[in-house]
Amino acid sequence: MTVRSAGGYGLQAACILFHQGEQPEKISILVPAYETDTMHFREMIDSVLVQTYPHFELIIADASPSDKLEKEMQYYKDERICYIRLSQNNGISENTNAALDAATGSYIGLLDHDDTLEADALYRMMEAIEDEKKKLSDDISRGKKRMVFSSYQTLMAGQNLNFRYSPDTISDYVMIGQGSIKDNRYNFADYD
Repeated sequence: MTVRSAGGYGLQAACILFHQGEQPEKISILVPAYETDTMHFREMIDSVLVQTYPHFELIIADASPSDKLEKEMQYYKDERICYIRLSQNNGISENTNAALDAATGSYIGLLDHDDTLEADALYRMMEAIEDEKKKLSDDISRGKKRMVFSSYQTLMAGQNLNFRYSPDTISDYVMIGQGSIKDNRYNFADYD
């Protein structure tokens, strides 16, 4: 597996600091890709790069047998993008885990290779997390793990985690606290 940084258009985004003087939390957006239509691939990347919450990294794990997505990456110069070329396709779960291994953010976002985000999606997620910060702190101090989903619901670990068929998840974009996901290594299903 070869890892190389790619990048974007150098877009300026609104900087949001929830706590003055503190570093904002970073979101690692994981995208397992496989022979994605190049138009949809570019739309997905562009929708992430225009986020009003700029503290993210986009990690694309490409298992395509062709090099068409790798060629698309040459147009992106944004340092927040990490492109990983996988040597083989191990399915959506293992391909997502390859992206997860490179993640450095406090939160993990799961995004399909041909989906897009609204420009304020990450801002709204972080806003919801801030609203839940007290509850999260209380639960973490009691040893409980909590996961925050894009539906702005907060789910306790142990609830229905089958992303594809879960009534607890009502959106195509899923975001989870990194500690919850890396500690437990849930098998990812096709969450689309």
